[in-house]
This record gives sequence, structure tokens and C-alpha cells, in this order.
Amino acid sequence: MYIRDQYLRQEGMAVAKGSQPDRDDDGDIVFVRSVAGHSHLFTKGSDYRAAERDLTPHATADCTEPAFSPDGRTVAFRTPDGIYTVPAAGGTPTKVSDTVGLPAYRG
Repeated sequence: MYIRDQYLRQEGMAVAKGSQPDRDDDGDIVFVRSVAGHSHLFTKGSDYRAAERDLTPHATADCTEPAFSPDGRTVAFRTPDGIYTVPAAGGTPTKVSDTVGLPAYRG
């Protein structure tokens, strides 16, 4: 993933290896990366040189389509069996829906 300033048309910098990024208002990012055959969610703070944190280190299924909550405290994501949320700072995922679809927050 790369950061690019579209307004100033400046090339950015490489931020992390991954896909499906989402960014919160503070500049933190969440993204997907394959680990041991499954898609895990990772976060990285607004200082893009900082270490990455695996939010789903024990994933046994693919975690995809991450989306920050409006306050940036939680991340919703999709798995083959439904929608989950996990604290953006890390913790235990909680299943919030059996419906398989794209996660989103109502504002």
C-alpha cells in the first residue's frame, strides 16, 4: 500500500504490504494481509514507520473488508460465517451478525 496526495499530486511512500485498507480520522490504517494461509487484519498508527499490530492473530478463517467505526475505536470485518468487530487497539473479536456481507457502520 502507498500513500499519495491526490490534491498536490505528490508521490507518497510505501506504508505496508497488504490490501483492502481503511483509514480513520486520526490517520491510523487497518488492512488485510495473508498469514499462514488466512487473511488477517493489521493496524498501523498514523506514524507509518511504526510497527504493525495483528488484530486477528488466531484467525482460522479469512478476515476481509475491514472498516473503522466512526470514532475509530473498533473495526468491523467480514468472514465466511458473518460480520465481526474487534477493538482497534486489539482484543477478542465479537460476532455481530450471521449475515455474510460487507461490514459498515451507521453514522
